[in-house]
Amino acid sequence: MINRKILLVEDNVLFSDNLKKSLSQYELVCSDTKSMCIEMLKKESIDLILLDINLPDCNDLSLLEHITHHYPDLPVIVLTVEEKPDFAAEFIKKGAKDYLRKALYFEDPSILNRRMDSLLQNVSIKKTIDSKNSEWSYINQNTFMPSSEDYIAAFRQCALAIKGHLSVFMSGETGVGKNVMIRSIHQQVMPEKPFITIDCGSICNTLIDSELFGHERGAFTGAGKQKKGKIEHADGGILFLDEIANAPLEVQAKLLRVIQEKKITRVGSTIEIPVEFTLVSATNKDIQSLINSGEFKEDLYYRLKQVEIELPSLRNSLDSLKEFIQYFVQMYNKKYATNFLPSKKFEDGLIKKSWRGNIRELEMEIQKHIYMHSTNMPVEISRRGAMKNSVSLSLKDNFNGKEKKRIIHSLEKNGYNISATARELNIPRTTFHAQIRKYKISV
Repeated sequence: MINRKILLVEDNVLFSDNLKKSLSQYELVCSDTKSMCIEMLKKESIDLILLDINLPDCNDLSLLEHITHHYPDLPVIVLTVEEKPDFAAEFIKKGAKDYLRKALYFEDPSILNRRMDSLLQNVSIKKTIDSKNSEWSYINQNTFMPSSEDYIAAFRQCALAIKGHLSVFMSGETGVGKNVMIRSIHQQVMPEKPFITIDCGSICNTLIDSELFGHERGAFTGAGKQKKGKIEHADGGILFLDEIANAPLEVQAKLLRVIQEKKITRVGSTIEIPVEFTLVSATNKDIQSLINSGEFKEDLYYRLKQVEIELPSLRNSLDSLKEFIQYFVQMYNKKYATNFLPSKKFEDGLIKKSWRGNIRELEMEIQKHIYMHSTNMPVEISRRGAMKNSVSLSLKDNFNGKEKKRIIHSLEKNGYNISATARELNIPRTTFHAQIRKYKISV
């Protein structure tokens, strides 16, 4: 077992001693000032930081900002006495991966262990990817690539093909990440070059030529100025034919001609314009069946598939599914400034689902769950793995529960004086009596 090194930044000696006992499975190094923390980070290889923001030489978020700026991959858990949600949201916005109120820690010390384990597992995943090849680890801040052999092999093969200007044909189910992967490779291989996408199933039939090849001023009614087509815009870069199997035969014929001749002619012109681009196509359909039925041109298919790559589905890659769950949980925790910690029931529900929509469906489901968590609305996962949004049924119950608590709190505060409580809540006495009866509150 790898011994993780944790940096505890805390000036309260008693609290530090308590943490040392409950975190004995880690190598714990300590700092009690901002300046000491900064120096230690320069010398030590740290896996995670536990940070108290109230220090003798720092009582703001400047140390947190310093850490997240200079060590963006180093997870930070803020330890705080603050209970206001606004403070927690600010910690997350400044780059903390999580936060924990000290009072909650004293109630249940295991909470901190669970949250640390989750974050350290994410660190392990990233280090695993980096050790295999930093070329495809975290391509940029918005892109995650799992560490499974299937994904890495597909990424490597696709990147090498594009570097050699070979045409790539990508297949795979809806939502497996074809678009994400090719955009990531573009950012790595030729970021300064254009990346142009043509959604082959959505081109308007009456404007096919104008969309693909462009037009000259006055070429048709409404053509008030010269316009370059998408293919010309892709010159020197990547032309991505998304959902190529949805292209009508007329579009297929036009694309084949361009691929063969590497020339286009704008509508309303007779001048041929040479174009050079690296061609990538993608589909979620069985292209061979479409060829057999006459719906797809076989000669076009052979032009598109110098290198053929199939991306795996999530249900066939359990390790990748778990990595994507962790990644999306972390991403949407940050977006919604919350600290949702996946339970075993939650993860099991996601793992059991078939995920016909793959990564895209998984992301939307996790986003929905974490948003509902951030608003305290209950969401659960059904036996089939699909999240049941009980909002429509439970919204009223959720509101009533909060309203009842608010009334009881005010009654206790005012010594169960009906008039004083009604005044504080700004509710007429008759309405207040009705609410007491409704919520069955004893007074």
